[in-house]
Amino acid sequence: MTEDKKDRKEDLLDLGTPIDSPETEEPQDEFEVYRSLGYLSTGDVLAETDLTKGELFYLLNTSFPLIEPVQVPYEAFDQQIKAYLFSTRDVYVLKLIKKMKKKFSLQRLRGIFSQIELYSLIKKTLSTIISESWEEIDRLSNEVFQKWYKEREEEVVFQVSKEYYSKKIPEEMAEKMAKKTLKEWKFIKGNTFELLWEIYEQGGYNLIEELELNEDIDRKISLENFGNDGIPF
Repeated sequence: MTEDKKDRKEDLLDLGTPIDSPETEEPQDEFEVYRSLGYLSTGDVLAETDLTKGELFYLLNTSFPLIEPVQVPYEAFDQQIKAYLFSTRDVYVLKLIKKMKKKFSLQRLRGIFSQIELYSLIKKTLSTIISESWEEIDRLSNEVFQKWYKEREEEVVFQVSKEYYSKKIPEEMAEKMAKKTLKEWKFIKGNTFELLWEIYEQGGYNLIEELELNEDIDRKISLENFGNDGIPF
């Protein structure tokens, strides 16, 4: 092994990333199974995305939203470590983050991605409630419906936010964050499209579509291409 390659392996070890799985005739371990399915190691990802080691470490250490690498046990340098393995979808998001870092700090991007992920969860939950209650809603006057919707919306924003944050922080703090989200919900609804458009301009349409938040993006694209009268410019 060359000194350069040895140094690279040692640099990546603290990220939990083995490289060059040894050839063996024994049954594949979990790491090799994921690799055979196309998952990439941290070393692969660094080369593929042009992220620095420090940037990737920050993303992993802070459980960055919308990145979902798997961790599997792996033995390297006579140590048992957890290796991160990334899907092609993860790599797509990481490349997007790298592009957006030209304009935003990683800390700010963490807030942006967290907001759109939470917004997506809230919107999907509200849509489900409306769909399941359609017969009841259909009998309501517009005024009564607006009141009904406001009550459901407040309940959903608080509960979904609490569940979302509970996965990341202690429950007591998660409840405080849910109350904060509810208090700021009007602002969040007002500026989420702007954040989505920033993501779209950096090639993130597929992520927006995955989150089912592409309706307004599609409408704006259509207006830009065809104008209000539906006639191409």
